[in-house]
Amino acid sequence: MYEFSDVGLALARCRSFLFPVIILIAGNISAGEISVERMVNEVLEHSNLLKMAGDDLAAADAVRRQADAALFPSLDMDAGIAHYEGLKENNFPNFRIPAIPDRYNGGISLTQPLYTGGKISGRKEMTDDRYHSSRFSMAARRSDVVYQARCAYWGWSKAFYAAESFRASVVWMEAHDRDMQNLYNGGMATENERLSTSVRLDQIRLNLEEALRRVKLSCAAIEQLTGKPLEPDATPSRPELDDAASRQGEKESIQCAMTNRPDIRAQQSELEAERKNIRIQSADYFPQLGAQLRGEVGRPNPLNVPPEDDWQFDAFIGASASWNILDWGLTRGKVNEAKARANRAAHRLSQVSEQAVYEVRQALINLDNALTRVRVARRAEESAKLDLKAATDLWQNGLARHSDVLDSQARCTDASFELVMAGADVEQARAELEHANGGSGAE
Repeated sequence: MYEFSDVGLALARCRSFLFPVIILIAGNISAGEISVERMVNEVLEHSNLLKMAGDDLAAADAVRRQADAALFPSLDMDAGIAHYEGLKENNFPNFRIPAIPDRYNGGISLTQPLYTGGKISGRKEMTDDRYHSSRFSMAARRSDVVYQARCAYWGWSKAFYAAESFRASVVWMEAHDRDMQNLYNGGMATENERLSTSVRLDQIRLNLEEALRRVKLSCAAIEQLTGKPLEPDATPSRPELDDAASRQGEKESIQCAMTNRPDIRAQQSELEAERKNIRIQSADYFPQLGAQLRGEVGRPNPLNVPPEDDWQFDAFIGASASWNILDWGLTRGKVNEAKARANRAAHRLSQVSEQAVYEVRQALINLDNALTRVRVARRAEESAKLDLKAATDLWQNGLARHSDVLDSQARCTDASFELVMAGADVEQARAELEHANGGSGAE
């Protein structure tokens, strides 16, 4: 009959504790580790949301340049040629009008608005504000993309190292299962102890399979953000378990958000643009004045009487004025519409500001919770390891039940899993707070 000696027990116990350590060390020295900064840069490079924001900014800049062009005089050229059939010459006592079938004309004119009631200057200022709003909106989209990338990265890290903790637990349980089988074969363990060990091993293997599926889902999310597959040996960084990190107070964080958040600044610029639009629409209440300088040449020149079949030049300078004194409420309707849109923009700014305050408070609470969980989880893991060692020693000396060893191992696995979860949650909460403060890559 096989005898399981004290030396064999000691070797089995050492093997049970060394295998998880070897697995974790191997994971830490992986050559394919990808940093969060690299992941963020790849997501920024691929992001279609950011590219669309860039297109919106380019369009806003083009509209702004159009408004700038309206401040300067416009130079226009025109030309024409025509052939007539059936013309007859007209003779009068003192002159005659010849029949000229072929007619040519051309001209160049310079037009400058003199007074528009503030329409042109208001449009320039409005387009400037909307350009700034597009700039801040692009910064806000960039901040969103950075935050999304960081959350996806630390979600990947959470799933990856949770799977590592389960993998280490499987290694421990496989070694323990082999030892129990040897003890059972040697008549030193009961059928119930052998079966409970095997069932526990199957449960941990199932947990590992579920964790590996979560890793695959996390990788799929990252590949969708970066637009390319991850390298086969790619691994994320392990979260730093710093539970003593300092942070701003709530008042300072809210003030920082009100000052720095690009979505708030974008909405402020949009509100200013809508207020400028009220002035633009009100300009139709006032007269419109303009000046024109024109030179033209024609064959015949229609301004000459009688016309002659020859090229003749003329030029003039003039002014024009118009004033719509009755439009049946059209201008008033446009002004009221502009005022309503300005009020809507003001309400939108208030909504965005209130949302920012809520997000800051939520991020601070989540960060405090995660830091507390790290402190508790670290102590729980240390306690669970000591408890597992003590339970194993007592069981080997016949002073404890085998189920106590399995329970201690389960608590050790749970504690390691919770520590990984808490560490990743700290990193996600930090990214959330940075995003809420307006500093998440918004430059």
